[in-house]
Amino acid sequence: MKEQLLSPAQFLMVLAGEEEKGDFPELVSLAVRRWYSTLSINAARLLMQAGLSENKQWSRMAYQPLDEIMGVLSRRLEKEMRVPRATAAVASRTLILALFQFKVARPLLTPSDGERDAVERTIEQWLHGLSRS
Repeated sequence: MKEQLLSPAQFLMVLAGEEEKGDFPELVSLAVRRWYSTLSINAARLLMQAGLSENKQWSRMAYQPLDEIMGVLSRRLEKEMRVPRATAAVASRTLILALFQFKVARPLLTPSDGERDAVERTIEQWLHGLSRS
């Protein structure tokens, strides 16, 4: 399952503009959309179940891919947008965990044809809020 997810290195390459050129908010949107699209519903649910288990090793393994993506995003926010470290960490965690939870629960919430639009709006709103801080 972990092989299907966008790796932290690939995520960083997109954020750094190595795959496509653009301003940083555009690159954030692109990287987050790619990460989200590589996370299947079944993989997200399995990660959620493992993370909620009482087995600490499973919990660590389940959250590691999310933690790594959040860490990359947080460091890039600090560097590119000059966001304070604590704010960058909270912002990264908020976006990635919100989208992760949306992936887990989406079939219960919205029809799949509205998923892309909902993800886009979430990212846009997050970027708007971040730019105002």
